[in-house]
Amino acid sequence: MADEIRQWQRNGIEIVISLLTPRESSELGLSQEAVVTSQQGIQFLSFPIPDRAVPASLRAMRAFTEKVAALLWQGKRVAIHCRQGVGRSALLAATLLVNAGVEVEQAFAQIEEIRGVSVPDTLEQRQWVEKFAHTTAVPAF
Repeated sequence: MADEIRQWQRNGIEIVISLLTPRESSELGLSQEAVVTSQQGIQFLSFPIPDRAVPASLRAMRAFTEKVAALLWQGKRVAIHCRQGVGRSALLAATLLVNAGVEVEQAFAQIEEIRGVSVPDTLEQRQWVEKFAHTTAVPAF
């Protein structure tokens, strides 16, 4: 883990967002990820979402998205991860793009192009981003 985090630092990553649950972090040997990233000078944020699921709270996700959007506007380089980088990570990335005024389908298309795989992982995740988009009145950035 430490080698990968040092690589993130060399690549200019300033903030890492983990969408793993505590149980997944433990299963994957990432229980100390927050500590190790901090030791490398990288800010660590966590917003746990169960695998193949959606955020439990639209309000909490909106607040988190606005926090991340503010960091991006400050020019911070942010990396997002979950278990495979397809479902939850795509959901958060799409939510950030939608929050910036990008249409849902275009957001997922951009993520698919960059990732090289179909996203998100489930129909429920796509529908959740569509619901988020319909309740977003003004872009945050």
